[in-house]
Amino acid sequence: MILGPRLVVSQNVLSFSTSPSGRYLVAVQEVPSDRPFEYRTRPPEPEAKRLVVWDSTAGTVRSVALPLDVVLQTATIEWFPQTEIALVRTMRLSGATTTYEWHLLDSASTTMRQVSVKEGPYSPPSRFAVSFTTPIAVRIEQSNNRSDLASESTILLQTLLPDGTLGAAKSLPKCLTGVERIGWSPDGKTQQI
Repeated sequence: MILGPRLVVSQNVLSFSTSPSGRYLVAVQEVPSDRPFEYRTRPPEPEAKRLVVWDSTAGTVRSVALPLDVVLQTATIEWFPQTEIALVRTMRLSGATTTYEWHLLDSASTTMRQVSVKEGPYSPPSRFAVSFTTPIAVRIEQSNNRSDLASESTILLQTLLPDGTLGAAKSLPKCLTGVERIGWSPDGKTQQI
């Protein structure tokens, strides 16, 4: 039986994603301030920034508050296959410092747990590649010596499981170009860099 439409979240939804089972929908939302905009001033800060989690089975809507300095337009949501756990990336700007944070969002309990942070002036973010068939992700961290354009890159890899377990860091052989492309084997069990 097809039910009528139901409003889950409205007003300033920047992006959304559904879990692999289709049970949960996670939306990135910014609630604007009700203060009027004044000419020649900065726009008023939003009242709230949050992730809204809709459970289609229970029919409930819950939210997770995010800090006001998070740049929501850059937030990404990737789901671990066969789970209701999402990897959420956020970015904050403070002067010349950029901070990237990765959190695990448990849709069933609406809890978020930080698993990685990278901070620095104009810092390139770490990357997480989530397998499309197996509930595992790989964190790729690349660093190089900026004083020499021909310097070698150091690349570290770590596995991440949906329960938040980060494996031991493994180093790739040094290379000049760094990580060009990340993929998975057809069975989703082997990462290819």
